[in-house]
Amino acid sequence: MLLVAGCVGILSIMMVEVLGRTRQIAIAHAFGASKGRFSASSPPGR
Repeated sequence: MLLVAGCVGILSIMMVEVLGRTRQIAIAHAFGASKGRFSASSPPGR
């Protein structure tokens, strides 16, 4: 049971990260950032 709870917690954290990243990309595109400019401004390691 503990393993299932841990997996659900990790999955929810990953979903929050993905949704936050998607929102950042959408905002950048809304302000007219090109793919090259946006990828250059993304933080390292992501």
